[in-house]
Amino acid sequence: MHKIYSGIIKIFNRKIKLKNTSELANSIGFMPQQISLVPELTIKETFEYFANLHSMKQKEFKRQMLMISDLLQLLSLNEFIGNLSGGEQRRVSLAVTIIHNPKLLILDEPTVGLDFELRDKIWNYFREQTKSNDLTVLISTHCMNEIAKCHRCGFMKNGKLIIEEEPKNIL
Repeated sequence: MHKIYSGIIKIFNRKIKLKNTSELANSIGFMPQQISLVPELTIKETFEYFANLHSMKQKEFKRQMLMISDLLQLLSLNEFIGNLSGGEQRRVSLAVTIIHNPKLLILDEPTVGLDFELRDKIWNYFREQTKSNDLTVLISTHCMNEIAKCHRCGFMKNGKLIIEEEPKNIL
C-alpha cells in the first residue's frame, strides 16, 4: 500500500474536517477484529461507557441496551468482561458498536467464532436496519456464505478494489 499524501474524504456527502469529527463519530460504528474491551468493567458498565461517549439520552440508552442484549443473547449484564468467553466478548464488542444507532457500520469479521443461529440473527438485524433505518454496513469477512447475504460485495487485492457487484454475479 502507498501512503496517501493529500485528498478529500467525504462521508455522508460531507467533507471530513477536524471541527466536525465528534458529530461524524456519532454517525459511525467501528468494530475491529481484535477485541479491545476493559476486562474490569461489567457488560452494563461497558454499555454505559460507550453510550456516554456518544452522548446518548438515558431513555434511548436503556431501550437500546435491552434490545441489543436480547439480540446478542447477553444474559447477565453484571458479568465482568474478563470472565466472558471469546465469543461473548465478541458479542459485547458488536453491541457497543451498534448501541448508538450509527448510520455507518464498519465491521471486521463481526461474527467469527459465533454459532450459526446467532450469526443468522445478527445478519437478519443488519438486513432489517439497512432497509428501515438507512444504515450502511461495510464488512470484512472471509466467509462466502456471509458474502452471499450482502446487497453488494467487493474484492480487494493489494489495497485496491478490483471488483464490486451483487454477490450473485460474483460467487
